[in-house]
Amino acid sequence: MPRTLLFLVYFISLPLVLNGQGDVLLDDDEWLDALLDGDADDLGLDADRAASRDLDTEDRFLIGGMRLWEMDASLAGGVGWKENVLLSEEGGVDSFYSSVEGDLFGFGTEGNGWPELVALLYGEYKYCDDVPGIDAETLALLQTSATSSLSERWKVAARFDGIYTEQAFDASVNDFETDAALMRTWRPELGVSLMRESSRGDELRIDLLRGYSRYGQESEDYDDYTGSVAYLAEVGRNGEMHVSLTGYREDYEERLERLSVGSLVDAPLLEVTGLFGMGEWRYAFSDGFLKRTVTRASFESEDDALGDYYERERWQLRQSVDLAYLGWDVRLSVSYEEVDYAERLVSILSEETRSDEAWRWDVEGVRRLKSGLEFFFRYQGADKQSNGTGFSYQTSGAMFGFRINSAGDA
Repeated sequence: MPRTLLFLVYFISLPLVLNGQGDVLLDDDEWLDALLDGDADDLGLDADRAASRDLDTEDRFLIGGMRLWEMDASLAGGVGWKENVLLSEEGGVDSFYSSVEGDLFGFGTEGNGWPELVALLYGEYKYCDDVPGIDAETLALLQTSATSSLSERWKVAARFDGIYTEQAFDASVNDFETDAALMRTWRPELGVSLMRESSRGDELRIDLLRGYSRYGQESEDYDDYTGSVAYLAEVGRNGEMHVSLTGYREDYEERLERLSVGSLVDAPLLEVTGLFGMGEWRYAFSDGFLKRTVTRASFESEDDALGDYYERERWQLRQSVDLAYLGWDVRLSVSYEEVDYAERLVSILSEETRSDEAWRWDVEGVRRLKSGLEFFFRYQGADKQSNGTGFSYQTSGAMFGFRINSAGDA
């Protein structure tokens, strides 16, 4: 797979992790924390799986600058069960559900005056049987880019990403009756990228992004500006190292600056700046049942311009292993995350600052039944503990189903 494509797919998913994840900027609304918590897998987008699509592009280039289109589509459906769907601290709701998801991936090679084009369209519909107040959750994701060569080593790309979600949150007004409602999120983003590939195949990438996020609650709406630099290098025959550093700013439209103790007179609109660093090591094994390992560590720091209520630091470590055994492809992953707030107190009667930690685990297995048809199963779980009231939860779930894949050239 070309490095440009691998980087594109990975960094398309990165803003979702940075700006669409984490226990962000909310005090009493844990449902929005839960909506935006986790990693790209929680959104139905597996960056590892997407980046590992083998297009064999170098072997399929046509001679004479002719253009080649590569199309790849899949459709999957299944049934499952999830414990504590609303991620409540107490009295959670469990539910059976049925799910349909599909994606369409297109890739056009550069040539004959045309740029390299990449597009990904993903959608998911999940029907919940036993959640009061809602019937279904939805997700739609569109990612596009156009890349042109400036010289033998340099390339420039323009991109558009958009994501729309409808996800359930706990809207209960008392402890005796559980009710849920849908939280709608819309996030478009435009960006430009500059890439340089060395003679050894290493790649340097610079991204500048401009986006905004709109929620069902207008007080959560904000505009954001993001800049990042990343480096990808091959290490030996089977190793790959990836490091990145990202800075961002979020300007809120209605939410005000806030102090942990006391209050601000004529508080201005909230402005948050953040720094995110990530390092990843991938290693592929040439034979045996162990196929690949991925180790990822990240650190994020956020600071508000005037107050101190939203200052926080976040650490995360994630390990995944890909196995192949008796016709099954299996991925095992586990992650640990810790979030520490510098000044946010647990309560007005305490001097203890808030701290959260969470474990998440995931098992997915795929067995190819025949050409284009797969059986799959997933098991996921999470355990979040916080010293703040109402912010802890435990959840787990499992599902199985079938997936149809198709691919072709044009």
